Amino acid sequence: MERMTTWWSSLWARWLGWTAVFTVGLGVWGASVVWQNNPLWVLGDGIGFLAILLVPAAVAFCIGVRFADWWWLFGVLVAYVLLAAAFVILAVTGAPPERGSGQAGLVIVLIFFWFVLYLLVMLPAAATGVWWGKRRETTNVGSSTAGLGSDASM
Repeated sequence: MERMTTWWSSLWARWLGWTAVFTVGLGVWGASVVWQNNPLWVLGDGIGFLAILLVPAAVAFCIGVRFADWWWLFGVLVAYVLLAAAFVILAVTGAPPERGSGQAGLVIVLIFFWFVLYLLVMLPAAATGVWWGKRRETTNVGSSTAGLGSDASM
């Protein structure tokens, strides 16, 4: 039986679209986290940190469920490489640290560890979402009500 879809775009067009959405979403999320009066920090250090880490993971999971293809993991990597490059460029071209403070390399090292931590959470979340989406597709293939309604033909 054929799988019915409601869109006619190619796999790569959908991958590029979801990767762009995820990249922009992470950029906005990162900018709001860096914002000085971020409301997440009111929750406390531990809960705020978990929210900052788990909200993008939930988004990666949901996109994985919707775009159930293993190429989505590469999309998460592309999004993080683009954002890491942007942060490193901003850190390098920004205001120089005070002379003798020893913080020149520390900023880049902290950014590196932050992105490694994010990838250790995002990639499993995205993979779980893809697995869940593929599982959902295989269970809906045999049912006659899968898709747009009970009158949908396969």
